[in-house]
Parts: sequence; C-alpha cells; structure tokens
Amino acid sequence: MALIAFVGRLGADPEFNGEPGKDGKCKFTVAEDKKTEESDANWWSCTVWGKSAEFCAQYLHKGRLVYITGDLQQRKNGEKTYYNVKVHDVKPLDRPRDDKPAPPAAEYDPFES
Repeated sequence: MALIAFVGRLGADPEFNGEPGKDGKCKFTVAEDKKTEESDANWWSCTVWGKSAEFCAQYLHKGRLVYITGDLQQRKNGEKTYYNVKVHDVKPLDRPRDDKPAPPAAEYDPFES
C-alpha cells in the first residue's frame, strides 16, 4: 500500500454504518482539484473506522474542505481498476455550517488511541 495525503471537498454527506460507541464504518467521497485541462477533479473513495468514523459522520458534510492521509488501496475488476483510501487521519480545514455544531476540541480527540 502507498501512503497518500491530499486536500479536497466532500462530494456528499458521509454514510455511517454501525452503532455509536462501537466499531462503526464511515464512507465518503472527496474531490481533489486537478490542475489539468482533462478533468476538473480527482475523486477519491474514502473509508474510516472507529471513533474517527463517528467524528466524520457527526461533523463533516457535503462541500466541507478536509485534509486526508491514509493508505491507497487498489483492486481490479476485469479491465477496470478501483482505488480506495483507508483513512488514517481526517482534519476539517474550514468552518462548519451553522446547522452543524463545531466539535468540542478540548473535550474530544477522535484520533486518540
């Protein structure tokens, strides 16, 4: 696996599967700006687990600017190749919308072990 880091915006609200307080999984897509004439953006499928998944489901939403680091996973299905990012760290880089509360930074660290 290759380590990848990028900045982009969420393409949709994260999808959380599981129960809060247990090992849940959150999936979302992130559009990374691409500086070529061929395409407007690179799209990344991202998956995160545990407390980080709960954090993403609660505080991230479509259009939110985030910094992602993780392992790039590749799988092939016939002639097509699919990529997924197994997220290690996700950090919001902009302010939340008014209808989503800001995380209490001093009280909760979603990435602590």
